[in-house]
Amino acid sequence: IAIWWPTWSWKTTTLYAMLEQSAWKNLAVYTLEDPIEYKIPWITQIQVRPEIWFTYYEWLKQLLRLDPDVILVWEIRESKVAKLAVEASMTWHLVLTTIHANNTQGIVQRFLEFWIDKFVLAHSLILLMGQRLVKKLCDCKNCKMKEDIEQLYYQPFLEDINNKFKEQDFNICYPIWCEKCFNTWYNGRLPITEVVLIDQLFQNLILENKLWLWKKAMKKNWYLTLFQDGLIKTKYWLTSLEQILAYKD
Repeated sequence: IAIWWPTWSWKTTTLYAMLEQSAWKNLAVYTLEDPIEYKIPWITQIQVRPEIWFTYYEWLKQLLRLDPDVILVWEIRESKVAKLAVEASMTWHLVLTTIHANNTQGIVQRFLEFWIDKFVLAHSLILLMGQRLVKKLCDCKNCKMKEDIEQLYYQPFLEDINNKFKEQDFNICYPIWCEKCFNTWYNGRLPITEVVLIDQLFQNLILENKLWLWKKAMKKNWYLTLFQDGLIKTKYWLTSLEQILAYKD
């Protein structure tokens, strides 16, 4: 499982939520972190110390000798770490990691730049996920007003939602000042996500080096991009259109 996200996108919370799912299955879980942000008693957490040569690569080599069930590699920035993580996933280890990329398609491209074989990569990836944080609209009913999306000239964007909603029913709201949110319009944050489950279709795109068809494959399988997921959240008045326009493809 490979995940891409920038700083301050709740990646720590999401990763630890994934690890907690293995608590009910009595799995051997090891993490390589820098730094260790949350301490979980039933997980073996290892602090990476590059200054004394305890790097991700050296620790990961030692962990594979312990036959773990789940491994969390906090970040992949080197080719040798990427190759070792992929090799570990091919030997029936579940590997969770983060990598720098712009979208789920970029994750695959990033691994290919690390000189990972296409056949190995296509059969080792399970799930690709991206996550960003946007501001959440204030919950006060007096703080919102509904306005038809046609009046804001964003009607063409609705064609990318795979007909999930009828265009005439798609309304957004814009914030109005109120005392509950201290006249800031927003109160809290919420994530928008992009998730792709790697099936035979996406494996073939990787094997045939046709990554330019990635978005078409996502649309065919009803997978949403960050912008599309944000549009859905605007329909339910969770955030404003202003917050998600930065993620338009």
